[in-house]
Amino acid sequence: MHTILKQKQVTARKDHWSDVGCNFDYAQAASSNGYNIEEFKANGMTDEEIQSILAAKERKFSIKKGEKYYYQVGIYDGELYTYRSPIDMHELCVKYDLYYED
Repeated sequence: MHTILKQKQVTARKDHWSDVGCNFDYAQAASSNGYNIEEFKANGMTDEEIQSILAAKERKFSIKKGEKYYYQVGIYDGELYTYRSPIDMHELCVKYDLYYED
């Protein structure tokens, strides 16, 4: 069972590792050469959205000090978790249903 305790947009006071990268890896067959751009396009993503994903991947989906990001705390299968994502990547995950459930 999944329970969200808190979610909001915040401004980073320090650099953070982002959790969103695994959503793109899971949703799409990532290879050592990178993402399959044609599969992104087949799913309806625009060139601008694809470029956003590639730019985020280049910076390892990190969140830099001063950037706004999506922050969520919840309980999943009895375990407390914290999730962070750059806002643009979170919006793409929602738009294309890339968040996965076990």
